[in-house]
Amino acid sequence: MVMPARKGAESVGARAVLADEAPLDGRRERSLRTHRRVIESVIELVEEGAVAPTAQDVAVRAGISLRTVYHHFDDLSALRAEALGLAWERHTSGLAAIRPTRPLDERAGALVRQLAKVYEAVTPVCRAELLAADKEVTAGVTRHARMKIRRHIADALAPEIDDAGIAGPVLLDALDAALTWQSWDYLRSDLRRSQASVTRTFEMVVRQLLAGAV
Repeated sequence: MVMPARKGAESVGARAVLADEAPLDGRRERSLRTHRRVIESVIELVEEGAVAPTAQDVAVRAGISLRTVYHHFDDLSALRAEALGLAWERHTSGLAAIRPTRPLDERAGALVRQLAKVYEAVTPVCRAELLAADKEVTAGVTRHARMKIRRHIADALAPEIDDAGIAGPVLLDALDAALTWQSWDYLRSDLRRSQASVTRTFEMVVRQLLAGAV
């Protein structure tokens, strides 16, 4: 006959298991917090004007040792790539749905204003990454954000894209290609246009592309 385990014994056993797991969970959480803090430090430094912060710069900002930085990241390229990805994810997550039933002028204006806000916010990190890292890595990291923006454009301008019929996919490609961060940065940085000026240019591009597709 197997005797049932005493209630007290079960409690002690459960506590022992939890005691064994708790330190592991605690260490994991601390490690994740440190990992995130390292990435945040890169973003902060770049936004403050440090085009290519060193590992030592990052360690000082994060309040950790240089060794800890390299414990979490094999090299600075990997660190910059994660910082770029986090910056894009953070800012594109704020894209609000634009109802396709609204008048076109309202939708075009809302779409461009949203993109302007995202592009202005990610510019410091994007420019630092373009200057310091492998372009293939940069392209891979930003691909997800680019597809997210493409879907946002498609949803906001769905009635016009649908009305274009078989030319709809080409119209979406044209809108997608025209409304990129690269186009925004060229006008803002190389041609030194104001944010308001580039916003008007983007709105004109949207209207002209839609008009030409009808």
